[in-house]
Amino acid sequence: MQIATMKILLVCGLFFMLLSPLTAFGEQAYPMGLNEKEWNALSSQKQAEYRAEQYRIDEARRKRAEELEIAEAKARANEITAKKKEIKKRYENARYGDIIQVNISDGKMEIGGKRRPYEPMPFTLVKGVFKRITFRSTKKKKKWLSFTYDIKVGVAYFNNAFYFDLGKDPKHPNRKFIKILENSSWEKGMHYQPNPLDDSSEAIGIDVFIKYVRTPDVKRIEVIHKKEE
Repeated sequence: MQIATMKILLVCGLFFMLLSPLTAFGEQAYPMGLNEKEWNALSSQKQAEYRAEQYRIDEARRKRAEELEIAEAKARANEITAKKKEIKKRYENARYGDIIQVNISDGKMEIGGKRRPYEPMPFTLVKGVFKRITFRSTKKKKKWLSFTYDIKVGVAYFNNAFYFDLGKDPKHPNRKFIKILENSSWEKGMHYQPNPLDDSSEAIGIDVFIKYVRTPDVKRIEVIHKKEE
C-alpha cells in the first residue's frame, strides 16, 4: 500500500512539475533547461511546445527507469528461484551426513538492540548451503500488551563444520562467529554450549543441538553392513 501511494505521488509530482516552473533550492527551473530570461522571451505557443517536449523527455526517462526496476526485480526473482532449485537438488541428492538437524535454545540473543531470551528454533541444513534463520523474542508489558522482536542470523554447514552468526554474507562473515566442527557423535545427536570469543556474536549462553538426518542411502548402508557380518 505504501509503495503504491509513493508511485502515485511521484507521478502527480512529475505532472505538476511539467505544468509550471519548479522551485528548487530557492531558484525557479523551466522546461528544457531554460533560465527565466530565456523562458519569458518565448511566446505562449512556444512555451506550450517546450512544456510538451519536456513532458515527452521526462516520460521517456520514467518509462526507462520503470523498465529497469522491473528487469532488476525479475533478475532477483530468477536468482531466488535458481537458489531454491539448487538447494532442492542438494537435498534430493544428499547422502548420509550431508543434512543436519539443528536446534538452538537457551541463552540470549541480541534482538532489538538488547540481549533477550528467545523462542527455541529448530531447522535443517544441507552441506554447502548458507541461509538466514529468524529468531524471535516476545516481551509482555501487560496482560493485554506485548512486543515482538525479530532478528535474522546467518547459519551454514560446510567445510566439515556448522557455522552460526555469519552475518548477511558468508563470503564476508562477522569478525567473530561460532564454529562447531563436524563430529561422529552427530549420528546420535550432540549438545554444545559454545562461547563466542567476544561479545560480537548475536548469541551468548546458547545450547546448540546437532544431529545427522537419516537419508535414503542409510538403509542401503545398513544392508551392506549386515551382509558383511
